Amino acid sequence: MDLIDPTVFSLVFISLQYLLMITEWDKYSDVASDIQGYRFNFFKTKTGELALMRPWVFTVAYILLALMLYIYCAMKKMLYVEAFIFVTLMYLLWDGCLFTMFDDGMNHLSLLFYDALVVGGVGIVSSLYIFNTFGNILRSYIPILVVIYFLTMYAFLYKAWSYNKN
Repeated sequence: MDLIDPTVFSLVFISLQYLLMITEWDKYSDVASDIQGYRFNFFKTKTGELALMRPWVFTVAYILLALMLYIYCAMKKMLYVEAFIFVTLMYLLWDGCLFTMFDDGMNHLSLLFYDALVVGGVGIVSSLYIFNTFGNILRSYIPILVVIYFLTMYAFLYKAWSYNKN
């Protein structure tokens, strides 16, 4: 099995996801703060203990998500509209289940729809377009994609840290 295409797609998808999440991270953190009842810190627990498991699980989960979407959307050459609907519904189900678990979760439906439609739907369509259009070129530039991935990841982690530095 050729691992280059899934690698290219995953690096493109996750980098775009990080960029999209950076734009709304304060809103995501406000929701987490509202639901948890204290100012959210991505790297610390409520008691101030270092919680590095969160960023690691987050990163691994995104890698697995990207690989799954490569298999179900890119490999099967899904139409853009089909991929948009598939991923939007998947994000709506996932986020919707999480939001309904908390008393205050349903107060944040606008963020749920933003996450599903923009981060999920637009994210997959953009990733598929870039992969389908420039995939042959990008195969030769995986080191640059890795650098872009790390830059967007660190930008995201900085944004997450800067929300609550305490």
